[in-house]
Amino acid sequence: MKMKYDIPLHTLTKKELEILRYVHDNSALIQTMSIQQFAKNINYSTSTVLRFCRKLGFSGYPELKYYLKNKVTEGIAADSRQIDVTAYTKIKQNIITELEGTGGLLNSESLPAISEYLQKNTIIYLHEPSGITDIPIDYLASTLFIAGFRNIYKTVAKRTTSHLIQTARPGSVFIFISASGSFSDTLVLAKEAAMSGMTVISISSVESNELAEISNCSLRFFTKIRDNNGADLTSRLCIFFVISTMIEYLSSNVTADDQPRTINDRIQLIMPENSSPLSETELLICDYFNEKINMLAQLSVHDIASQLYVSPSSVVRFCQKAGFKGFNEFKFYLKSRNKIDSQSNSLWNVIQHNISIIKDVIETINEEEILNICRMIETCSSFYVYGRNMSSLPARYLHSFMTTIDIPCILIDWIDFLSSLSDSFNQDTLLIMFTNHGDSQTYSQILEKCHRQNVKVVWISSDEIDSELQNSRGIYITTNEGKLQDANLRTKLSSFVIVQLIVEMLIQNRFQ
Repeated sequence: MKMKYDIPLHTLTKKELEILRYVHDNSALIQTMSIQQFAKNINYSTSTVLRFCRKLGFSGYPELKYYLKNKVTEGIAADSRQIDVTAYTKIKQNIITELEGTGGLLNSESLPAISEYLQKNTIIYLHEPSGITDIPIDYLASTLFIAGFRNIYKTVAKRTTSHLIQTARPGSVFIFISASGSFSDTLVLAKEAAMSGMTVISISSVESNELAEISNCSLRFFTKIRDNNGADLTSRLCIFFVISTMIEYLSSNVTADDQPRTINDRIQLIMPENSSPLSETELLICDYFNEKINMLAQLSVHDIASQLYVSPSSVVRFCQKAGFKGFNEFKFYLKSRNKIDSQSNSLWNVIQHNISIIKDVIETINEEEILNICRMIETCSSFYVYGRNMSSLPARYLHSFMTTIDIPCILIDWIDFLSSLSDSFNQDTLLIMFTNHGDSQTYSQILEKCHRQNVKVVWISSDEIDSELQNSRGIYITTNEGKLQDANLRTKLSSFVIVQLIVEMLIQNRFQ
């Protein structure tokens, strides 16, 4: 489901979050339900359902059903003649649905608020809880460094992390990532960080969870919690999407170090030297402006006055004391100096751009190639996954899931080790490679040995793969991933999508 309007998650109650999750997972079934049946299924009253619908911008439950029916119809209209929907088609649609839903959750308040906290000289801590979530943590750390943030510190051991929290400098930020939002060690550390005065930012599931409630700012995503006899099978693809969107947004909107960061700072810069101190009412207005800085350009003077229980003239006098003719000139100053309007447009553009990239990957990837990769994985006698530097992240992501679904797999992140090991490969060996480049200079000797020994090679590269390195037994996929700040570093978002397609097909074959 793609929401009709962007609704900040912090405005939704626990009940409304549960209803949102139910609508997302059962959009097709809801089309034939009465409001009474809907309410019975979620164990809430019909009035609660009605309030939820209106909060999303619908006139009532019938309009919600009509909206859902149209969205489903749009999804199948392109191929209405096909009656049997294949597992692969369902997997692709599920991925797109969760990503579009997550895009809707990245509302116009969350990321701009985070950009206020994350300046390039901010000290940022990240905690690896040990598991698949460590991979998006490493992805976040790498992309933050690439975006120009220099004070990034990763922690692993819980006790060490707790010690760092107690000794952290004022103004430090701690970012936590959790698929469920309820992992006990993460919650303990997040609470300690909050109690120590650190700014806590979290990335967690849309489900109502304690981690999001603890955080100063939270980014949410759609996913389904899964396991294989206790081993984690939950997709992190939407987390990678959230991180990519956040980094791209921060890279284009992060405030320069010498720019004033709060309304107080701006007032100090522009207020005449002989001005009198701010009154209690003006301090109240100033604090409100600081808190709502990313929304001020969309508010009227009467909106602010009614929310603060002050007169519109008090708001105007505050603006005049700051050196402006009135509130409108003050709003113009915010727009021109801080580019709030362009931030809003930029956020929407970044979200839509990343979704369009993923859709392009999913729609253009050769289905038969994905299915053949799955067959190779199921039938090979030895299975190796290779990736180094940023390319090690999708390699680790694939390796983690292979271990979870009981497929033996060896991870290689050192090219010299791969070169040495390739001497002993046999014809029943499968090698999946993730790289930034497909040049012959780096990999020619390794590929020559693999071809000579009839090794099956799957090569997933950000750039075009040299045709001289390819043979008929292999599968060669170019993702054309976008460049980050450095021309040699790529987002890897498309590689994560390909991994997720492979993983979902294998899970479907083994457990469904």
